[in-house]
Amino acid sequence: MANYKDMYLDLFTAINRVIDSLQESQLRTEEMYITADEPVLRLVCEKTSEPEEANDKVAPALKYSKEIIGLNILTKRGEHSVSRDELAKAINKTPAYIELVERGQRELTVEELCLVSNFFSTHLEELIQPQPVKLGVRRV
Repeated sequence: MANYKDMYLDLFTAINRVIDSLQESQLRTEEMYITADEPVLRLVCEKTSEPEEANDKVAPALKYSKEIIGLNILTKRGEHSVSRDELAKAINKTPAYIELVERGQRELTVEELCLVSNFFSTHLEELIQPQPVKLGVRRV
């Protein structure tokens, strides 16, 4: 007959080792990112005529959060005092679509992200990476 208490203890111990390993990996990754002189991943927002040249410049895979991007675009609009209408015209979308993007309910293509980045004269990384939250007072 199986000893369920020992099996449960073995499973619990294995899970704890996995969690410890994940936490250690996360800390090492954060330390590497903080101490790195240059960002590990850079996207280039340029159209090139040669496909081989474009393949060399663009990262093979990029996972990002549409909520982070939406919040960053909303923040940039506020910093530059730009309306949704103005941004929508710049990237050929509707103001309603921009609102959905800012809420994290819609995604932008890489080309559209590049247009937004150029519109605000900022690096693409500032739109796709989490930024420090700036607290302010708003009149009601």
